Amino acid sequence: MKDFKILVTGATGYVGSHLLPELLKGGRQAGQVRALVLSGEDDSHLRSLGVEIFWGDLRDDSSLLFALQGVDLCYHLAGINSFWMPRIQDYYDINVKGVRRLLEAAQRAGVQRVVHTSSAVTIGERKGEIGDEETPHRGYFLSHYERSKYLGEKEALAMAGEDLEVVVVNPTSAYGPGRTKGSGKIFLDFLRGRIRGFFGGTINLLFIEDMVKGHLLAAEKGRSGERYILAGENLSSEEAFAAAAEIAGVPKISRQIPTSLVWAASWADHLRSFFTGQPPRLPNDQVRAMLHGICVDHSKAKRELGLEFTPFRVGLARTIKGYREAGLIPEGARGG
Repeated sequence: MKDFKILVTGATGYVGSHLLPELLKGGRQAGQVRALVLSGEDDSHLRSLGVEIFWGDLRDDSSLLFALQGVDLCYHLAGINSFWMPRIQDYYDINVKGVRRLLEAAQRAGVQRVVHTSSAVTIGERKGEIGDEETPHRGYFLSHYERSKYLGEKEALAMAGEDLEVVVVNPTSAYGPGRTKGSGKIFLDFLRGRIRGFFGGTINLLFIEDMVKGHLLAAEKGRSGERYILAGENLSSEEAFAAAAEIAGVPKISRQIPTSLVWAASWADHLRSFFTGQPPRLPNDQVRAMLHGICVDHSKAKRELGLEFTPFRVGLARTIKGYREAGLIPEGARGG
């Protein structure tokens, strides 16, 4: 423990900001934990923890090698986690080539183990199918995000060997107190009265505490060259919104938006984006992914890693409580 050093990439993100405090527990000194941070990112929270900051970029080999010197374990969380980018090539520069660069640098630096954060979208189950780590990919991709994460995962698994252990985790979307982007934004919009209907297939969300524990257990117990799905319950969007309405004490929504209207809104949004230069609020890739849905089985992580999962309603109640305490939603009523 005394000389064991850890590097976390993507440390300023939602998952990274929750993982780092856990890494500092158990007698580990702040100087034993490093964070790779992009220039210009707000790292004040990390500095307050006493984490050692290294400026770097997944496109810069020298910065990666410098940050990894003397490191024993690396959590590679950094990546593009979005359904729209103004430059499509960025997905592949970061989520594919960046993975290869990070792992090659780790190998050169003598790192013992890397936990690579992939995504549950790489499972690629067909619509209506429950996917697991052995499910053959459907053979086509729903988004550039999915394709780039799939290819990046292939790079990670190909690097697993005797001189570098690589464990892959495949999480679904994280939710929890403080989460205001991704799935968190959807819940916030609903609780503020900005969502009047639902669409899409099966969804799966992972409570932030389970996300962090899954990474820690993967580092401790995961087998090199293996991947582990980190996921919560498979639910319909209607079920998720109904649970949020009941817990928050706000009206339920029962209107299912026709697929044709969803696509019309998405294309109109892209047209607006073209003229304004602003990102679309409902990207085509996101619509395609949501209509397909995601439905996966977390049995392997439970069996091999010993990870227990928080029931959705329990995690959602804690999330809504956190939103209220932070003043993000009103008490007992939907904002307008």
